[in-house]
Amino acid sequence: MAPRVAGRAEAGVVGAPLQPPPLKGAYTVGTVSLMIYLYIVHSFKLDAASVVLTVGLLGICLFVRPLRISPSLMWYGAFLGWALVTLPLSNYKAEAWDSWIIAFKLWLIVFLAYNAIKTPGQLRLIMLTWLVVFALYPVRGTLLNFLFGYSTFGRYAWNFTFANFNDLSAYTLIPLGFAVDRLRSAEAKWVKLGALGGLILLPFITLLTQSR
Repeated sequence: MAPRVAGRAEAGVVGAPLQPPPLKGAYTVGTVSLMIYLYIVHSFKLDAASVVLTVGLLGICLFVRPLRISPSLMWYGAFLGWALVTLPLSNYKAEAWDSWIIAFKLWLIVFLAYNAIKTPGQLRLIMLTWLVVFALYPVRGTLLNFLFGYSTFGRYAWNFTFANFNDLSAYTLIPLGFAVDRLRSAEAKWVKLGALGGLILLPFITLLTQSR
């Protein structure tokens, strides 16, 4: 029997079922580091985000060839370089340095993701991980606050990074896009049910924040 291509029907077989990209082989130092990082920044259960990010970057530098830099990363890197050069001219050097470090960490995270995610299976793994941790923490927490009436002038959010109503509303956009993608793609039934739940709950979370 000819091998079935992930996400495609078998050639010449009308109506052959589509299969999602396999997760076998998707687990690498880079992808596992991203998974743990997503868990940490959503749950705040561990104070190890920088450590995990460092391990992931070392992993892709040692095991991924060739390393890739997208045009957007290059432009963002150029912006960071210019900001670093002009930073001594700021009247608020300490605050500017702190902001630069945060922006540089964002560059590193995107660089890690861009090089760690190279196959459809790896992309599927990260998307599913993101959907699960977002559902378990900010979505669950916001819904519990709604059920028990813990609001600020009728607006609901959660804790930590997700305590800001407008930020929480914005954070729902990426998981919402992932949910749409999983619902429209070849996927297991339980994943499609979860994605359908996301399409219902995520807009509801946005409504609860009353963000405009």
